[in-house]
Amino acid sequence: GDVDGVSLILAGVALSSVCSAVSSFILLTGGQKAQPIFAFIFGGLNTVSWTRVAIALPYVLGGVAVLAVTSRALDVLQLDEEQAEHLGLHVARTKVIVLAAASLMAAAAVAVAGIIGFVGLMVPHAVRLAWGGGFRRLLPLSLIYGAAFLVLVDTFARTTIAPQEVPLGIITAFIGGPAFLVLMRRRRRWVL
Repeated sequence: GDVDGVSLILAGVALSSVCSAVSSFILLTGGQKAQPIFAFIFGGLNTVSWTRVAIALPYVLGGVAVLAVTSRALDVLQLDEEQAEHLGLHVARTKVIVLAAASLMAAAAVAVAGIIGFVGLMVPHAVRLAWGGGFRRLLPLSLIYGAAFLVLVDTFARTTIAPQEVPLGIITAFIGGPAFLVLMRRRRRWVL
């Protein structure tokens, strides 16, 4: 059935808490064997190899192709769902297809570089503010600006406290957390 957004977010928070508790327990009891887990949880490009990129590339390209084909439907979905249905869009099917494609791409990226949070939230919003909301333009520009953003953050991570490298996930969380709160506050004002 239909799940409202608040329930979905709360379920995500609860699941995240349980998974965080499990990973914290593993890290506390793992000793030196836990180092690869640290690298994955905090994310970074220091463990990425061309072999891993080649393995993930088909999944990312497949997701990009699906999103490119559905870009017109995504533009229609910017209206409310009822209006999109009246315009002939099968909303439920489109949402499942888009969610599956986006999840596939995110999973491939996380498998290669670990968890680097907030990039998928910040970059598309910044691109939308700068270039508009049409998905034919938004999707490719988000890919380009997202990659550029990661290169900048990675450069900062490698040089800030050299020779030690700060994990990318920590830096993007410091940037993305406040950005998320600003977006939430703006959305709340729009609703009021």
